[in-house]
Amino acid sequence: MQPVQYTTRSFMTSSFAVGVAMVTFLSLGVMGTLIMIGAPTLVTLALFIGSTYLGVMWIGGEAVYRMDDQGLERMVTSLLTKRTRRQHFAWEMVESFKSGRDLDRSWDEYDFLEIQFRRGGHSWKLANQSDPAAFATFQQAFQLQVEQQNLSCGDGTIRHRRSFFETAFAKLVTHISYLFLIGLALVYLARPGLLEFRHLLRLLLVILPGVAYLTYRVYLKPDKPAP
Repeated sequence: MQPVQYTTRSFMTSSFAVGVAMVTFLSLGVMGTLIMIGAPTLVTLALFIGSTYLGVMWIGGEAVYRMDDQGLERMVTSLLTKRTRRQHFAWEMVESFKSGRDLDRSWDEYDFLEIQFRRGGHSWKLANQSDPAAFATFQQAFQLQVEQQNLSCGDGTIRHRRSFFETAFAKLVTHISYLFLIGLALVYLARPGLLEFRHLLRLLLVILPGVAYLTYRVYLKPDKPAP
């Protein structure tokens, strides 16, 4: 196959979760130390924000994902130190992958591809937020290469894991949410004084968006099922 690459932003750590944990521990450690020594509130807040920013700049940077017949490669260049970390895994080291859609902190939907490797708990998660067209090309080439690898091995060594919304547990959670809403309505109709309407309205404003999104993802627009 011709080499395919995708450029985005990522952490230099073995997985995105590890990177988030490192930045969190760093910033909370700085804030805790400043609180213990009695630093002024504004100074504590400023250094907390500053340490978070420096942590992200230190372990985060431009990531180039590259794929060819030999395997997968990721090179991340730190925004702060300009140091480059390179990782390369042969196709035999790919254990599984998961693809689907998720929400960011702004509630915008994006496509993702998560690749799990057999060594040291390494995993990569790519999102299409930087360049949707390039991401789609990379994802399609990856899935085609996975099919070829599995055919050559004959035993389907690279598994396609289900996303949460494809599982029976997601359907169970959705159905329980429906029952909860029905029960809430019945209780309110049977004993109106038990729960004031304004409190009921606040509760529904919190619950209904989540139930609506579950219904949308599980039944109306589900992810492509994993084979």
